[in-house]
Amino acid sequence: MKSPFPVVHIVLAVPVADLSAYSDAVRCLSRKLGRRAPDIFDLMAHTLRCRDSKGLVEDYLESIDGPASEAKASPQSRVPRKPLPNQKRINGITLIGGPTIIPGRN
Repeated sequence: MKSPFPVVHIVLAVPVADLSAYSDAVRCLSRKLGRRAPDIFDLMAHTLRCRDSKGLVEDYLESIDGPASEAKASPQSRVPRKPLPNQKRINGITLIGGPTIIPGRN
């Protein structure tokens, strides 16, 4: 498969067990895609391309049973919200209900 972008050629030692997983995948793809199926080298190259760093980190940590990546809180969740007229906050708990007080109307 030719690439319109600059490429780096690498030599990679792959254990036989992993190589057989790729060859089994090529066989399965050949049944589904026929002549459009990739060969083993194109399939390996495909698994290396178009990856982002976050996905690589998650895949690696999952493969070694490492710590799960923690979801970061969005900035909006840290911004305290102004309570609605019928809400009160007591000890960090929002209470809804009770009479709504409208200034100027008693």
